[in-house]
Amino acid sequence: MRLLTIYFLLSVCFLFTRCNPVDHNSTEGKTKQNNIRSVNTQSSTQVHLTHFVLNKANPLARLVRYLLGVVGYTTDKVITVEIPRMNFIHEFAQVLSSAFKWDTEKTYHFLCNADSLNFLGVDTQHLFCIIQPGRYEFFANESLRNVLQELRSINNNFWCSGNRCVKARKLGINPQQVIILGSIVEMESHNEDDKKLIAGVYLNRLHHNMLLQADPTVAYSLGNFHIKRLSFKNLKVQSLYNTYLHKGLPIGPICTPSPTTINDVLNAPATSYLFFVADVDHPGRHVFSSNLEKHLQNARKYQIDLNRHIKK
Repeated sequence: MRLLTIYFLLSVCFLFTRCNPVDHNSTEGKTKQNNIRSVNTQSSTQVHLTHFVLNKANPLARLVRYLLGVVGYTTDKVITVEIPRMNFIHEFAQVLSSAFKWDTEKTYHFLCNADSLNFLGVDTQHLFCIIQPGRYEFFANESLRNVLQELRSINNNFWCSGNRCVKARKLGINPQQVIILGSIVEMESHNEDDKKLIAGVYLNRLHHNMLLQADPTVAYSLGNFHIKRLSFKNLKVQSLYNTYLHKGLPIGPICTPSPTTINDVLNAPATSYLFFVADVDHPGRHVFSSNLEKHLQNARKYQIDLNRHIKK
């Protein structure tokens, strides 16, 4: 019945655009044109492809509202919001405030208030567990609560597909922990092949009850990802995110990992690797090892190369 209703709505919207074409030269036409997110402005009957998930956050009524907005029969403007990879809450507040013309400070305080986020089932430390980088469409007059609900819904649908929850259980961790691990892997490398191996290293260290000793968690603790070399003093910074001091995963994600990186964690190959360091001979890649002696050799080589570049 629901499918028939959706088909009927699509047909009606198509007929509206066929029988009532917008006069782009008229005042009314210009107003309606501004409310249409079109792929091709050369034709008012251009087929528009998108996806819309029906659930509690996106009931059928929202689909009707969306379709009417697309064809220009409502004042609800549809906007595209680009959510990049982010490390800190204030970055998220700035992205949302810029897109929706909200007050940045009020948005930030809302996102930092655990009570405000109760309806999502997360606290501030785990907010990034339900946010994925990507391009999204929203109504321009949407509320912050509705935006967050839709982002959570999209993330839930991601985890309900591709046997991701099953894969997480096989790794001995839950989806939230996969995301936290994925956030570390995301900040370690841009190379997809290395990401899988890095994820495998950290999974091995978790299973061996070893400290993860992940440099990105220290950079996050310091609030600075631009440090070229972490000092011994940096490694001792007091923070629950510092995996040089605390065993296991940090208390929350240190960034919003991409869906690709999450999949890299879920599909990490089984290896005996416990260590890795940047590959001097292949910039952007890493060298992996299973024993400490070999790792120290690789690390010394990297330190010599790093000293040479810093002196330049």
